[in-house]
Amino acid sequence: MSRITQQRSSMLAFSLLVAPVTCLTTACSSDGPGSADAHVTQGNPLCNSPNRAKNAKNAKGAKNANDVESAGRARYIVTLRPPNDRATRAARGLGEYDESLELEAIRTDVLAKAKSLGAEPEIAHTWKHIPVFAAELDPAALDTLRADPHVAHIEPDGQVQASLAESLPLIHADAANASGYKGAGQKVVILDTGAVSKHPMLAGKIVDEACFCMDDCTPCCPNGQSTQTGPGAAADDEGHGSHVAGIVAGVAPAATLVVVKVLSARGKGEDSSTISALDWVLEHHPDAAAINMSFGDSGHQYAGDCDGSFVGYAAAIDKLRSRGVLAAAASGNDASVNGVNHPACLKNVVSVGAVYDANFGWLEWKKCKDPLAKADRIVCYSNSGSNLDILAPGYKIRSVDFAGDGTTEMGGTSQATPHVAGAVAVVRAANPRLGPAAIEEILQKTGVPIKDPRNDVTRSRIDVDAAVKEAVRRGSR
Repeated sequence: MSRITQQRSSMLAFSLLVAPVTCLTTACSSDGPGSADAHVTQGNPLCNSPNRAKNAKNAKGAKNANDVESAGRARYIVTLRPPNDRATRAARGLGEYDESLELEAIRTDVLAKAKSLGAEPEIAHTWKHIPVFAAELDPAALDTLRADPHVAHIEPDGQVQASLAESLPLIHADAANASGYKGAGQKVVILDTGAVSKHPMLAGKIVDEACFCMDDCTPCCPNGQSTQTGPGAAADDEGHGSHVAGIVAGVAPAATLVVVKVLSARGKGEDSSTISALDWVLEHHPDAAAINMSFGDSGHQYAGDCDGSFVGYAAAIDKLRSRGVLAAAASGNDASVNGVNHPACLKNVVSVGAVYDANFGWLEWKKCKDPLAKADRIVCYSNSGSNLDILAPGYKIRSVDFAGDGTTEMGGTSQATPHVAGAVAVVRAANPRLGPAAIEEILQKTGVPIKDPRNDVTRSRIDVDAAVKEAVRRGSR
């Protein structure tokens, strides 16, 4: 079917955040681990405890359960091994089941066993459809739960903090920032669901806003129309764009942001709206360093350049690149090893895959599993192939929560991409004479090579500090 007769809506690149495969946002579909970003807003340790202040102070900075247990009683997130799904139970002749009741039964059994052994776990939060609960645990309860075969993983439930505590050190963006390279004088354009301009992480950074938004033929700009420009035009009603913007601001804290809303509150938009946005950028911000596109046509992978199928998109991207603007897009979260989503598949778009930024142990999604999820290992849901260009952190990234002044965690190639867009701004600030091709080549050359065990494709995970040093070196020649 030709591109003229086949119209597809762009959809957020996504992932599930923890082991369960239940979709957790309104933008979910049934296509697998790529239907929407899962949001998990993290609370403070021991929120209900009379010793909250003392224990929170003791647990501050802990990255795993071993670090925290010496601090005494603290809040943890416990992931249970999920019960058999309906298909498995039917195959075994076990009949139907009520998912929420089975999860509750497993959780009850685990906690009862812990209490019978003298431990005193105190439940803080439970969820109906995912095998996870949060609890305040003393060392005895922690040890008991660790030994329980129904428990898959335990991690600290840390305090809310407006930072990217693990991803920035992994890509050495913190080192580059400490050396004075923070993206000053550079603009990054973010095409997404919008952004909350008053959030502490974004306040004063957004210099322009626009909206070009249609979802299933329904206008989705804040004014109820399909087009809007000026202050408030990119108000976020979903949260994805705010989270992405916060990541860019974390990597390049001195850069300014231009936010364009092209996706609705459902996380969907149309190609024509995005092309309108790109055209607007060409008119009003042709001096931008980078464009971030953390979305794609989920469920469709392209093994090579797809410019012939998306001619309008390609034309806009090509012109922006000729003006010095580098576009980065999410490769997608379909667990594909043979190609990436559109628009990441366009020849002049840098396609970005995701790696872990810390050690997480066993993780499982609907279409894939990672028996050993650790720093600099490619996340199994991240699309890959010969047309993947680069890698960046993209799992459990903490950034802006659009619903308030706090932060939240999301994961996916959507989160990997703004690490790259921010890095482009930092590198170009270090040497403004560099064009998109040179910046892309530097990021690839100076990055850490990571081999994808699924298809043996090796790509670089960005190292911002190393890229900055190379950019400065070239500027001194």
